[in-house]
Formats: sequence, C-alpha cells, structure tokens
Amino acid sequence: NFSHISKADFWIAAANAVIRIASNDELNLKNDYVSGRVDAESCVGQGARLPAASGCDAVEGVFVDRLGLTRTDAVALLGAHTIGRGNEDFSGHHGIWVDTEAQSVVWNKRYYEEFFRRAWIPRNQNDSAPQDWTWGGRNGDSPRFFLNTDLCLAFDIEATFPCCSDTTQRTNCDRNGQVLRNTQCASYPAGSPREEFANAVELFAGRRAGGGFSNDNTPFFSAFASAWGKATTNGLRDLVPLVSSLNSSSTRPQPSSVPTLGTGTANESPSPTSSPFATTSVPTQLPTSSPSAATSSPTSRPTLSLTSKPTSGPIALPTSTPTSSPSVLSSCEDVPSFIHNRKRRDCAWVIENVRCNRFKHLCPASCNDCAALQG
Repeated sequence: NFSHISKADFWIAAANAVIRIASNDELNLKNDYVSGRVDAESCVGQGARLPAASGCDAVEGVFVDRLGLTRTDAVALLGAHTIGRGNEDFSGHHGIWVDTEAQSVVWNKRYYEEFFRRAWIPRNQNDSAPQDWTWGGRNGDSPRFFLNTDLCLAFDIEATFPCCSDTTQRTNCDRNGQVLRNTQCASYPAGSPREEFANAVELFAGRRAGGGFSNDNTPFFSAFASAWGKATTNGLRDLVPLVSSLNSSSTRPQPSSVPTLGTGTANESPSPTSSPFATTSVPTQLPTSSPSAATSSPTSRPTLSLTSKPTSGPIALPTSTPTSSPSVLSSCEDVPSFIHNRKRRDCAWVIENVRCNRFKHLCPASCNDCAALQG
C-alpha cells in the first residue's frame, strides 16, 4: 500500500525511525512526516552542499543563506552529532562528539553539554590530518572531538585561535605541546548575529545556575523537529501527510514541479511556497530559570548497545526484522514469524513472554492492537 513512496521519501522516513529508536521513543516525528518528493536520477555534487568543517561561515552559508533557516535552526540540526562518530578513513576526523561509545548511540542533548563539560583545545595543527578540536584530558580509544563548525557555535574561535574553551581547567589546556591556560576562547560580542548560535547552545544544554545540567531534552527536541521539517520540505510543494490506514488505496501524490537543485552558491535561498511546517517558535533567548529536571538522566540510559567499534557514520537499527512488512497487510493480522536476536519468533512467543509493548506492530491481532493501527 505504500509503493507510491519515493526513495527520497523513504530516506526521510528512515531517518525519522532512527531518531525515534535512538531517543527511546522520546522524539517521534511520525505526525510531522509528509510525502510527495520526486526522485532525481542523479545528484551531482551533493556532498559539497554540506557545511565544510572550516567554521561558522560554512554553517551560515548552507543553513542560513541557502536554506533560509535561522541560526537557532542550524544549531538544532547540528545536534545530530550527538550520535555517531568521525572516522579518519573517511573524513580525516577521528572520535566521538560525546563522552562514551554507549552515549554515541543515544539521541539526546548531551552534544550541547559537551561544549561546557570539557576544555577544548586545537588538534592536528601541524599534521597531515585536518585540524579540529579535542579534550585536553584522557581520551582512550575514542577521542572526544569537535569540528570547527561545532565549537564556533559557542565560541568566537576565529578571534582567538588557538585558544582553550575553558581556562579554569588549566592543566587540560596545556596539552599536545600547547600552553593555552591563559588564552580563553572568546565569546561573541553583544549584538553579533552569531550571538544567536551561542544562545541556542546554552538553551539546549540546559546549564543550571548552581552547576550541572538539567535533564530536559524538550528545548532541543522541539527545535530539531521544527528545523528538520523545514529543511526536508524546503522548495517542495503539494506534500501530503502520512496515510496510516492499512487499507489505504491512495495513489502517489505528484508535486506540481520537481524541486530545482541548488548550485551550492551562498546566494541561493530557495523558499517553499507552502510548507507544512510553521516558522519555529523555539525561543532564542535563555530562560530566566532553569528547566525542571526530569526523573532520570538522558545521558545514562542508552537503548542500543554497541557490539563493535563503529567504522562509519551513525547507524541505529531496530533489534527485530520482520520477515514480511506489516505495512502491506490487507487486514489487521499477525505476521507468521519474525527474527529477534537472531532467532525466529512468532506471536505465540510474544504473548507467552508478555512482549506486546514492543512487538504489537508485528502481532496486532494477538495483542489486541488492531484499533490503534486502523486509527
């Protein structure tokens, strides 16, 4: 029933699924999903449309000048660095953006906390590897790292390079043959357009006045949902919401025109003529009081486990793979079987082990979930 979905639509749906799984169902973008994108036969130079790792000029060139997003939107989208890693075999940059491998598969606000948890200093200034930033403390097998395009969101690194992001951690500023304990990375001056970058980082990090961080992911999640929606519908028309009925006979919606691919120049600002996403209402100023703390820390409850050291970008997969897709069933019925933890299971096993909460999408009849799927 969903054969009308294009490959372009599928990639957005797949990304939304990864976010939902990695966030432990805290960020579900299903209700924001729209389809109707038209596949292109080729997309020459698509890699060059991503921000270079040079600094905030690149961030502004892609997200603000070309996509027409706000700087707060840009900071929210770069929060995707909270999962995955840099691989020196591909980008030349090596490490993870958060504290541990386990945290690097969890979608939360830890990326923003890392701006203030560590003393960041330049790395690879005189090496063949590209220059970036690393923590001055112990790194182990997975060095923590930031790109210039990360650290420039909170600090004016162009004005004070080389510098240390937190000179109160004096010994951690003096590493790799550098003595930077007296060279604090500058803040953006009041009134600078880039002050919006720094304010957004502060807002999403949720620093408490008395020290530490809140456990509230809401400011980041809300801002990301808005920015992601605008970025993935930019320049497109006649997109339609997801049809969730199992008996849907809808046909593929046809946009009134195929979107024009940008040339990559900083002057391009394609604007959607009718986007289903409203302008973000996420505040760009910091709250006057700290957000209320949640009951559990978002940085210590990964829902996915790493079986081996990842060798490329962020990958988060469901732990079960149905042998047939429940989305193409003509009525509400259980799948014959599915694979879970490398073993074939069926819906009798789901009932016997009280696992409907996890597998009701595969066993809607056995789990009495037909009404929810048809709704």
